[in-house]
Amino acid sequence: MRNFIAVMFATEAAAYEAQRALKRLHGDGVITVYETDVIERQPGGEIVPKQFRLAERPLKRTGVGAVLGALAGAFAGPVGIALGGSVGILGGAIGDAIRATVTDEYIEDIERNMSPGSFAVIADVHETDTAPVDISMGALGGTLVRETHRAFFGDLFQRRAEARRADAQRSHAR
Repeated sequence: MRNFIAVMFATEAAAYEAQRALKRLHGDGVITVYETDVIERQPGGEIVPKQFRLAERPLKRTGVGAVLGALAGAFAGPVGIALGGSVGILGGAIGDAIRATVTDEYIEDIERNMSPGSFAVIADVHETDTAPVDISMGALGGTLVRETHRAFFGDLFQRRAEARRADAQRSHAR
């Protein structure tokens, strides 16, 4: 099952150790880790990412989409290259926008579980059994929060639909 997990720790070192443990479980084939981040909730309450992943540069999907679209369109000549590249850019940009939105929404959700001055490793994983991650993170002293993709996206869509309905009601009330 595909899950978002967040594991809270009192220290940055413990959060990075948890990140390494998740990567070991991935390397052993126990889970699949799609991505991980370490974040800090600063004493003032602000959430700050603690690392920059070179593998996930901003607009990466947009660039990949443009190249793949142009290559696919190459069979149709110059017009195909232009059209394919344009379609690829659009598809990649949509992917980048969705990823940024989901990341922001997820961080807002877990922010409620983090006390000021704490750290968390957050991850997007596939688990056939939750016990290995539970045991590994528990051994490190972390507090784990898990949410399935299905539940997260269902809640996200419901909140957005409710917000749109509330906006529509306010517009009609004017």
